[in-house]
Amino acid sequence: MWRQIGTGPSLMHMSHGCPTSRFSRIHLLLLSILYASVPKVAAAQDHWTGVGAIAGTAMFMDTTTIVRAGPVREVWIKSLDSSPRTLVAGHDSVSFDTVIGLNVFDCAKKTRVVATVRYLLGDEVVFDVSETRDKPAPVRPKSFFAAIYDDLCGSPR
Repeated sequence: MWRQIGTGPSLMHMSHGCPTSRFSRIHLLLLSILYASVPKVAAAQDHWTGVGAIAGTAMFMDTTTIVRAGPVREVWIKSLDSSPRTLVAGHDSVSFDTVIGLNVFDCAKKTRVVATVRYLLGDEVVFDVSETRDKPAPVRPKSFFAAIYDDLCGSPR
């Protein structure tokens, strides 16, 4: 995993730190190329800060969209896949390579829920859920969302 340091507010380092291996440098180069090709159409966000990358998926959050209300934090998060994936919606399926969602974290309960989500293939929206009915789920340790939770809520002690 990697962390883009220096863009937006200071972010805490993930336990794996910055990449030093040849594989990691190549992975970062590929992710940089992918990120440069991502259209800015999906939502108003355009200040994406790298959170991490693993297995062909890069995660970003827009630190300019963070909203704090008591123990609740909202932030737009984008995942970018190096190759298209398939989503089954009812009887239909759609291919996508980018997911942008409004994530709501409850710092007191250490939970997360996606309030709205948009799936894109290139610059085309292929599936849009303006309001999800998902229930908050616990933030899994050592996940992308745990890193974001730590940034938004601080590490629980």
